[in-house]
Amino acid sequence: MIEQIVEITNVGTFHGFRPEKPIELRKLTLVYGPNGTGKTTLCAILRSLARNEPDILKGRKTLNRDGESRVELELSGGKRCVWDGTAWTGEAPEIEIYDEQFVRDNLFTDTVELDHQHNLFQVILGEQAVAIAQEILNKTKQSEEIQRAIREKEKEIDQIIGNPDRREWFLAASADPDIDAEIESQRKRVAAHESAPKLRNERGLDPLPLPAPLAGLEELLGRSFEDLAEEAEQLV
Repeated sequence: MIEQIVEITNVGTFHGFRPEKPIELRKLTLVYGPNGTGKTTLCAILRSLARNEPDILKGRKTLNRDGESRVELELSGGKRCVWDGTAWTGEAPEIEIYDEQFVRDNLFTDTVELDHQHNLFQVILGEQAVAIAQEILNKTKQSEEIQRAIREKEKEIDQIIGNPDRREWFLAASADPDIDAEIESQRKRVAAHESAPKLRNERGLDPLPLPAPLAGLEELLGRSFEDLAEEAEQLV
């Protein structure tokens, strides 16, 4: 049980709270005051201690104040719990905080949503339900992350195939063992197609010079085999 508040420094509206006389807390202690005087901050301190959640107090560090935040509470038997600005030390007592935050987290509002049902379940069944609800929450987050990854992959597939209606066909297609060779062949064809305009604009080949006509070539080409045979016979 918490018996005394020894110090609260640089936490919310508590800039340097060190009472000259010990503030003793009993079984029933009423804390009251106007808005903005630290009642909610006090609940946050106790919630951080009970849950051992440093972020609750780190988020309530007083702005524009030098030094780390610090909280010191005296417990039964002379034990103490101390917040040094980063973590709690000492064995925390069992504490339940029933405040506005508890209502938001655990009770129904005008609109009944899934989160409200989970939180009410925690109130009804207690610690075991909290563990179950946390497991459900973790699984739900994992499911959402998996669904998000699936949607991203579907977008990538649609960009590749260019037609979302063919997605099932694409996913059902079997692997082609010769796909690398086919891709390389198609890449060469694309490269050749892209090079065609450049080749068309290149300077053409110069005509080769032909030798001067041989003397008597036309006359020779105009004769027949019979004429040549007859002339050869006469020469013989």
